[in-house]
Amino acid sequence: MNVENQIIKVRVNNFNENHFIEIGYKVKKNDYIEILVKELPKGSGLKIDVECSYCGKPFKKAYRRYLETKDKLCCKDCQSIKMMETSLKKYGNVCSLRNEEVLRKSKDTNLEKIGVEYPFQSKDILKKCLESVKDNGSRKFIHISKNQMYLSELYNGYLHHIEFPYRLDIFFEKENIYLEYDGSGHRMGIKFGSYTEEEFEEKEIIRSVFLKERGYKEFRIISKDDVLPIDNDLIDIKIRAFDILLNNNYNKYVYNLNTKTESFEE
Repeated sequence: MNVENQIIKVRVNNFNENHFIEIGYKVKKNDYIEILVKELPKGSGLKIDVECSYCGKPFKKAYRRYLETKDKLCCKDCQSIKMMETSLKKYGNVCSLRNEEVLRKSKDTNLEKIGVEYPFQSKDILKKCLESVKDNGSRKFIHISKNQMYLSELYNGYLHHIEFPYRLDIFFEKENIYLEYDGSGHRMGIKFGSYTEEEFEEKEIIRSVFLKERGYKEFRIISKDDVLPIDNDLIDIKIRAFDILLNNNYNKYVYNLNTKTESFEE
């Protein structure tokens, strides 16, 4: 796509009138003119047609932002790929926090500022996040279910640990195991039509493979009715899961609370 030689229609205003006069156009305020994209003022926020450098999909981007990133244009769908690429080049890993020096500095900073290594270890921060969700009534904010919080405290794991571009429900740093809690809201995107069943399953597989390749093992608890058993039973499930994952060649352990069955796979 020849971006800068595109023809674009522009309205002359107080901010660009002198620019167009200086490059040879006889215009006055409120005139409409057709120009080449490259003739726009460098600070123009007018959106132009560009093409993603990663997937090839066309999308709109403000001209001034195009000038800043034209060597690697990136649509919204490919932002995570670009960020991983940048992190790999800068830190030697697709996630900067997988770099020991970066992780250490992050932990030190958190300890100094909030007294814990990970933000969600702070009950005050968790409380504020929950209040934000309640006050704004939106799932755009971090959603933490009561059962996720309960399991995090019972199992002594880190709640909502970031392994870019994913968020892990509960993370056990020492064992490199993450717990995913599949409650009644797990497939809400399908119910609301955001994904088809096939698209959702594909995303789940991609996520699992991504995390597996980075050395993580998956522990999953399913409860379609969001009912948890007594603490002793939950602790027994965790002990069983960790034994399977740490002492065998399995990378995934799933316990279904509704059917009281377990499964595991390499």
